[in-house]
Amino acid sequence: MAQVLDPIEQRDFSAGRIAKSAVATALMPNYSTHSLTSAINSVANSINVDFSEIIGSGIVRKGKQDILQMTGQMKDGQAERIATSGSDLVVEGATEQAQTFTPIAGQNVTYGIALKLYFVGTIWGLVSPPNVIVSLQTTSAGKPTGTLVNNNSWTFNAGLLTSNTAGQVYLFPTNPGTTLSTGVTYAIVIDFPNGDSGDEVKWVYNSGTVYAGGQSLTSTNSGTTWSVNTGAAYFAQEILDPAPVSPYNIAPLGNWSFLSNNVKKNVVGFLIHSSGLDEGAIFYYNTTNSTWEVSNLFTLSKANIRFANMDGYVYEANGIQLMKSSVDFGATWTITNSIFPYAIDTAAPWDNSISYGIGALVQYGSFYYSSLINPNLNHTPTVGGDDNWEQLAPIYPSLLIVSGNRLLASGVSTYPSRVYFSSLVDPVNPANLTWNIDPTAGDFFDIDPDSGGIVTALANVSTLTLVFKNNGMYRLNAVSKTVDPENVFNVGCVSQEAVTSCLGIVYFYSGDGIYSTDSTFPQNLSRIGVQDFVDAIADPLQVYAYADEFNVYFSIGNVTLSYGPEDFRTYSNVVLKFSPRDQNWQVFSYNQRLAQTTEFGVPPATLLATEYNGALANVNTNTISDDGTAIPFELETQEQELGNRSHTKNISDKMVVYTRNGNNSAFSIKENDGNFKSANMILENRVNVGTDINFAGQFFTFKWQGQALGSRPEFQGFHLPMVTDLGITLNDNE
Repeated sequence: MAQVLDPIEQRDFSAGRIAKSAVATALMPNYSTHSLTSAINSVANSINVDFSEIIGSGIVRKGKQDILQMTGQMKDGQAERIATSGSDLVVEGATEQAQTFTPIAGQNVTYGIALKLYFVGTIWGLVSPPNVIVSLQTTSAGKPTGTLVNNNSWTFNAGLLTSNTAGQVYLFPTNPGTTLSTGVTYAIVIDFPNGDSGDEVKWVYNSGTVYAGGQSLTSTNSGTTWSVNTGAAYFAQEILDPAPVSPYNIAPLGNWSFLSNNVKKNVVGFLIHSSGLDEGAIFYYNTTNSTWEVSNLFTLSKANIRFANMDGYVYEANGIQLMKSSVDFGATWTITNSIFPYAIDTAAPWDNSISYGIGALVQYGSFYYSSLINPNLNHTPTVGGDDNWEQLAPIYPSLLIVSGNRLLASGVSTYPSRVYFSSLVDPVNPANLTWNIDPTAGDFFDIDPDSGGIVTALANVSTLTLVFKNNGMYRLNAVSKTVDPENVFNVGCVSQEAVTSCLGIVYFYSGDGIYSTDSTFPQNLSRIGVQDFVDAIADPLQVYAYADEFNVYFSIGNVTLSYGPEDFRTYSNVVLKFSPRDQNWQVFSYNQRLAQTTEFGVPPATLLATEYNGALANVNTNTISDDGTAIPFELETQEQELGNRSHTKNISDKMVVYTRNGNNSAFSIKENDGNFKSANMILENRVNVGTDINFAGQFFTFKWQGQALGSRPEFQGFHLPMVTDLGITLNDNE
C-alpha cells in the first residue's frame, strides 16, 4: 500500500549537509574587478616585459592596528594649539558637543581631523554598547544639521580613550575624496549616547581661545538645539598640501592614537610571469587618490613574497634576497639595520682606489665583505674571504611573523628547520632591531631537526606562535634558545599561503586535509563535507587560504571529481568556504582564479583578491561585474532518498522552488542514475510553483542551473508537498 509522506522542505544547500557539489559559478559570492593596468604599464614600459599573467604571491593587511599615512602639516587657524589642559566639555547621554570651522583657500582636501579627548568613569556600568560617535557634518546658520560630509562618521569604544585628564590627541582619518569648500562652515560633533554623569567623555577646551572660523557649541537634547560657548574646543584639520604660512608639524600635538574606524593601508605583492621570466612587484594603496601604485621594490625573481608588520614598519622577505622594510606603507623599500647580519645598506660597491678601515662594508659581485685590516687598499675581495676581507653570509628568510615584541624569521634554505628571533623591539626607535645569526651561538632555535621536513608557515593564535613544518605542527610557549618548541601533532602545512585565522582559530591545509587548531590537537574539518574536493587538488602549493570576519576560504584552483566510472566533472577556480559559527561548508566556482586575498578598507571591510588575469577583485560585494557577458552557474545536491532507499517514491502534482533573480535559471530532477529532466518551471518569482510534476525513483538528485547577467541570482530552497512511498517496486530509471 502506498504511503503519502510528509511534505519535504529543503532550505539548506550547504555542502556539509546535502550538496553533492554545491558549486555555483554565478556571482555567489560576487566580486568586482579593478585593473592594475596603468600601474603595471608604468613599470613594463621601462623594462619591456609582457605582464600577461599576474599570480598573487603575497598580500597582507597592514596590521590589526588602524594606520594612516599622514603627509603635509597641520595649519595655524585650523588647529587650536593649547599649551595647558584648559577646561573640559562634557559628552554623555543627551549632551553633545560640537566645534564648527571654516576652511580657507588651500584647505579643501582633508585627510582627517584630530581631537584632544579623555574618558572619566568605567565602561562596565554603561548601557551596552559604550560607543562614542564622532561625525563631520554640514551646518545651517552656524549649527550642525545632522547631515554627514562624505559619510565621515567614526564609532569607537569609550574605553579606548586615555583617562589622563591632560587628554590625548586622537586622529580620525576622513574617507578618501573628502573635499571641503572654501568659506563654508562645517561642524565636528561628538555624541556618547549611553554615557551618564559618572561615565563621560571629555573634550579638551579653552575658554580663552579666539577662533574666527567657528565656535564651540553644546546641545543638551541630542542635537535638537545648540547653545554657543566662549572659546573653542581642541581640534585640528589635516590638510593635503603643506601649509603656505606658519606651518608646524604633527609632533607638537602630542602622540597620535588611532581608533577603530580609521582607513586601512594594504601592501600587495605579486609574482609576475611572462615568457619564462618571473619577476615580482609590490603594489600599495595610496589613500590620497584612492589608487593602487607600484613601489620601488621590483626585482623579486621566482619568489613568494611574505610580509610582517611591527611598530609602523612593514618587513618583506622572499627567500632569495635580503630582507627589506618599508616605513611608508609599501611605497619604498630599503635594506635596513634590521637585516642579517649587519647594516648592509651602508655597503657600497668595492673601489680599488679607496682605503677601507676595519669593519668597513663593501659589495663585490653578488657578495658582501667586511674589511679585516686598516687601511685596506686595492685588495680585491675574493669568494670565501681572505686575510684582508671577511665574506659575510647573510641569510635569506622567506617567512616572517611578529611574536610578542620580537620578529621571527624562517624559511631559510640552508637551515630548513631553523627559526631566528630578533632583539626586543625598541618602542622609541623600532628600526633598531638586531639579529644574531652566528651558526652556533646565534638567537635561533631548531624545530625538531631529526624529524626531517622544512619550516613552511608561521601563525599566531591567542598569545602563542605556531610553527608549521611540512610534516608537523609545533607550538612556541616561549621565544628562547633554552625552551624547545612543543610538538603538537604530526600534521603540517604546505605553505604560508595555505594558513589563515578567523575568530581566534587557525585554519590550514596539510596536503591531504583542511584542519583547525587553537594551538592544541588539530581537528580535520574537510571530512564533514568537502574532502572529495580536497582529495582532487592538483597542486597543493597553489592553495590559498584567507578569511573575513566570520568565514574561512580555501582557493584550490581547478578540480575534477569522479562520481562514477564514466561520470567525471571538472569545476573551475573553486573556493571552499567554511563557516566556523555554523560548522558548514559551501563550494563556489568563479570565472577567474582568486589567489591571495585579504580584508581591505574601512570596516565592514571587503575581501580584496588578486586574480590570475592581472587584476584585483573585491570579493563578496554587492557590485555586479559580469562585463556584459553572462556567467553560467550550477548547483547540484547529493542523492536524496526521501525516506527508505529501497522503496520507490513518487514526486507528483506540484513543486515549489524559492529563488531570487532566477529569471535565467532552470530546475531539473534526476531519478536514480538516469538523466536530468526539466521540472518545467519558470523561476521568475521569489516563490515559484510548478504543476504536473511526475518523477519516480528510489533516490533523486536536484539541480539548479542557468546564467547570471546583470543581477545576482540566489537559490533559497525547494518544497515537495506530495511525495508518495510506493514500497519496494521495480524501477528502471537506472
